[in-house]
Amino acid sequence: MIAAAVISLFLQIALKWDTDNPRQFAYLMLVTVGLTTIIWVAVTMATPAEPMEKLVSFYRRVKPEGPGWSTVAAVAGLAGRHAEGRLATQFLNWFLGCALIYGALFGIGKIIFKEWLSGLLYLVVAIAAGESLISWNLSRVGWAEERLISNPPKKQYDVPLCQQILE
Repeated sequence: MIAAAVISLFLQIALKWDTDNPRQFAYLMLVTVGLTTIIWVAVTMATPAEPMEKLVSFYRRVKPEGPGWSTVAAVAGLAGRHAEGRLATQFLNWFLGCALIYGALFGIGKIIFKEWLSGLLYLVVAIAAGESLISWNLSRVGWAEERLISNPPKKQYDVPLCQQILE
């Protein structure tokens, strides 16, 4: 963020690139993003990696997919589970989550402006995406079961009701 701010300010103050001019604004964005990307990749390569125990702890909690996590999965003792290849399912979850959020946002917005039919259609899309995501897809990948195994429910009298709901 510091690099992006410095680059952007330099381009605007020193080189007098005008953000009100659409062409100069586009160049400002392209140059800022390009140079910032070069800087963060260089800093990432120059700094030490996170300790393996921290990566294993993160992996056991989140269980991220993708080939970059194979070594960590093997160290965590979950290499077989990682090899199941659920990355495509995770992309489907991402798509359904986006459809849920945007369907709800646009649906509520349309209803506020009394565009009933399009608002209801957006809400139907949101409900369908939410139903698919929550009841079918997340349970299919074992999200609910894994969460219960790693965080068993507490006794009712140990935790206030509002905290039970939030967990």
